[in-house]
Amino acid sequence: MKLYRIALLLFLSAITSATQAQKSELTLEDIWANRQFFASGLPEVRAMKDGKHFSELVTSATGTYIVKNELSSGKTVDTLYKPDIIMLDGKPVAVADYQLSDDETMILLSTEIEPIYRHSTKGNNYVYTIADKSFLAVSPNGKQMYATISPNGKMVAFVRDNNLFVKDLNKNAEKQITTDGKKNEIINGATDWVYEEEFSFDQGYQWSPDGSHIAYYRFDESKVKEFNLTYYGQLYPKEELYKYPKAGEENSKVEIYIYNLASGKPVKADVNKETDQYIPRIKWTNDASKLCVMRMNRLQNKLELYLCDATTGSSNLFFTEENAAYLEVGDDLTFLTNKKEFIWTSTQDGYNHIYLYDMNGKLKRKITSGKWDVTSFYGFDEKNGIVYYQAAIKSPMEKGVFSSTLSGKQREMNPAAGTNSAVFTKGFQYYFITNSRINMPPVVTLYNIAGKKVRT
Repeated sequence: MKLYRIALLLFLSAITSATQAQKSELTLEDIWANRQFFASGLPEVRAMKDGKHFSELVTSATGTYIVKNELSSGKTVDTLYKPDIIMLDGKPVAVADYQLSDDETMILLSTEIEPIYRHSTKGNNYVYTIADKSFLAVSPNGKQMYATISPNGKMVAFVRDNNLFVKDLNKNAEKQITTDGKKNEIINGATDWVYEEEFSFDQGYQWSPDGSHIAYYRFDESKVKEFNLTYYGQLYPKEELYKYPKAGEENSKVEIYIYNLASGKPVKADVNKETDQYIPRIKWTNDASKLCVMRMNRLQNKLELYLCDATTGSSNLFFTEENAAYLEVGDDLTFLTNKKEFIWTSTQDGYNHIYLYDMNGKLKRKITSGKWDVTSFYGFDEKNGIVYYQAAIKSPMEKGVFSSTLSGKQREMNPAAGTNSAVFTKGFQYYFITNSRINMPPVVTLYNIAGKKVRT
C-alpha cells in the first residue's frame, strides 16, 4: 500500500509538472490573439486589367492604403490611395472595402459598414479619382447597399430603403429609380432573405455591359408570413419582424425589370406567367441589348433560360434543363464575345461536365467527359480556346486543376497531389495554385500560364 501511495504521488506530481510546463508553453492568447498556430494565407487577389499587377488593401499603423503590386515579384509599384485623403471630423476615414472602375481610373471606397444578414451590408461610399485625387460622396442621404460603378464610369448605382438609385458622377445628381420599396412588402434592387441565404447572392441588380441599362429584381413579399426574432444583449431585448417563408409556405413574388437610363423608363422582362417560381440568376450577355433570365420551378428540378430584349422586355426561351430529382444553380454560365455561343456546366450524364451550346440552345460539343466531376469552373480563355477548371479525376478525395481545349485535349496544371484550387488573373497570363494535404499546411504558388513556377 505504501509503494502504491508513493507511485500515485509521483504520477500526480508528473501530471502537475507537465501541466505547468504546458501552461508556460501554450496560452489562449497564443492561439486566438497572436494566431501563432494559424497557417498563413493569401489575401484576396484582385488582378488588374493588364494581367500583370494586382491591387490590395493594406492596413498599417498609419491607416489603410490601396496599393498596386507586381504579380511576378509581389513588390508594391504604386500607391493608389492613401489614408489621409478623405477626412471626416479631422480624422482619416477607415476604408473597409473597395472596387476599381473598369478603366481603373476611379476607386469606389466603402466605409462605416454595418452587417444586415449573412452577406448583406450597408455603408457610406465615396468615389475617388486617382489622377486628380478628388473624391465625391455617393449619397448624403443615408447609408447605401451594393454600390457599384457603371461599366462606362459615368454612374454609381445603389440600394437604400428597398429602392434603387443612381448617382450621376458628372452632374453630382442623385436619382431614385424605384419608389414603391417598403420594409416587409416590396424590395427593389436587393434580394429577400431566401435568395440571400439559399441562392447565395444579395445584390439584386446588374449593369448592362455598356452601362446604358440596369436590370433589377423586384420582390413582393407582402403575403409572406412573418417570423418574430428577439435580439438580446441590452437591458431590454429588442424584437423584429421578418418575412420568413417556411417550407411549403408562400414565397415572394419575383419580377425582373430593365431600366433604360437615357429614357428613364423601365420595362418588365416577360419570362413566365407562373408566380410560384424562382429566378435564381440574371446575367447580361455580351450584347448589351440582351439579358438572360434563369427561371426555376418551385420543385427546383427544371431550369429555363430566357433571352430578354432590353428595350421591349419581350423574351424567348432558348434553353431548358430538367432532372428527375434536383438541379444545382451556379455561376458557370459564360456568354462568349462572339455573341453566338455560351458555356454551361451540367450533370446531365450523371457527372458534372462542361458543354458548349449555340444561342439557340443547340449542343455544339461536350468539352469534358469521363466518370468524374468538374468541381469548379474557373473560366474560358476565348482567344486561345481553352477552359480552366478543377476536377476530381484521380479520386473523389483528390482535386486537381486542369485545362482543356475545345477539342478535349487536357492538361493537369498542378504539380502536387492533394487538394488543389486555382485563381486566374485577367487574360489568363498567371494563376495561383493552393495545394493542401492532410499532413501539411496550405502552400500557395504562382505560375505563368505555361506552367512555369514564378514564386511561392
